[in-house]
Amino acid sequence: MWRRGFVAVGLLAAGQLLAQPDSPKTWGTTRVTQSPVLASEFLPQDPATGWSFQESATGGLSRYQTTTTSVRWWAPMRVPDGAALVGLGLEVCDETASGQIAFGLRRTRFDDGVEIAPVGGTGVSLTPGCGYASVSYDPPLTVDNENNDYWLWVRWDGEFSPSLRFQALRASYRLQVSADPNYATFNDIPIGHPLHQFVEALAYWSITAGCGSGNFCPDAPLTRGQMAVFLSKALGL
Repeated sequence: MWRRGFVAVGLLAAGQLLAQPDSPKTWGTTRVTQSPVLASEFLPQDPATGWSFQESATGGLSRYQTTTTSVRWWAPMRVPDGAALVGLGLEVCDETASGQIAFGLRRTRFDDGVEIAPVGGTGVSLTPGCGYASVSYDPPLTVDNENNDYWLWVRWDGEFSPSLRFQALRASYRLQVSADPNYATFNDIPIGHPLHQFVEALAYWSITAGCGSGNFCPDAPLTRGQMAVFLSKALGL
């Protein structure tokens, strides 16, 4: 028979507790998920900047800049709140000798902005050809959508022609369980208990209210009816 404590661990491992209604329906805390932002979604910092698209024979649509001045192009990053951002990757074609497309991430709050290192670029690593230029965040960056906005950017340098174009910038992330808080909601799951982090996350999201009298009863049997309530709330069914 299932125990309530083990159910708490299982539900949190599903990772869906961190997802927002418009987020990808991903599961688990080990799988890396990619959230692509297409080239067509980026807007130039200078609205007068010229650009065009190129469609490949296989159907891919890539963007390139025609104005010969380097400016940043911006688009919002879409990653669930609380997820661990592990890297960025640019789908790019670089057929130039010296041009490159740089890319990166900025975290903003009102008028304040912080550039997130490292910044990536194609440089000459893909010349000539098409590929995937990437940077990694180690340790991963925990996304805080409640207190920040996250902007992806790209910038053409040294070449402004169809020979230097990109199709999408992808944010790679893993879902994760919220950090262990410094308080205890239930008397029988105190700070330091091996299940504390998981049970507190369920309580925070109102998936469980415990078993009464301020306790969670981690070793108590779980009925099929109680399981239905846990799953329905956790998965947003």
